[in-house]
Amino acid sequence: MRRKRILRLVLIAIPALVAGSCNPNSTGNRLRSPSDRAVSRWLTCEECLAGELDSVTASGGATFGRLISSLKGPPDSVLARSRISAGDAFVRARRAFDRLSPADRLLRPLTDSATFVERQVSNFSTTYSTRAARAAFIIDPARARTNFSALINADTTGALRPLNPAFRQLLDSLATVPP
Repeated sequence: MRRKRILRLVLIAIPALVAGSCNPNSTGNRLRSPSDRAVSRWLTCEECLAGELDSVTASGGATFGRLISSLKGPPDSVLARSRISAGDAFVRARRAFDRLSPADRLLRPLTDSATFVERQVSNFSTTYSTRAARAAFIIDPARARTNFSALINADTTGALRPLNPAFRQLLDSLATVPP
């Protein structure tokens, strides 16, 4: 009896929480400015066909600080959502893999879930930071170069999450582009 009540509560509460977190009118989004919402849409969009970059660059200086702080990578809450999404993608990939013939399974081995999820999250984090760099550079190239140089010089320990070699090279090249 108690298990049924707990299960019922979970089946009702979790979808309600998820729906509330995805709702653009939820409390978290209402408290943020339109420029912050534009930056969030740009940094996290998957196909980016709705003018997300244009919205960010149109806001200009109002979004610049947020973009520079986003160079360090997505916040932990965004990474957590990315991890969940990557886990769901693994489940879909696993189901498709299970439908393959045994011969095809040998030709296309599927990685383990932890490797798959970490690779997806790493790609997301790098894309997030690269989009922040791109938009900041479009808005104000001179200030962006200064901030990129400062970020590179401050990261002597390699502690910044997304600064993989490709992203570091991008920042370095943009920081040294002549005005």
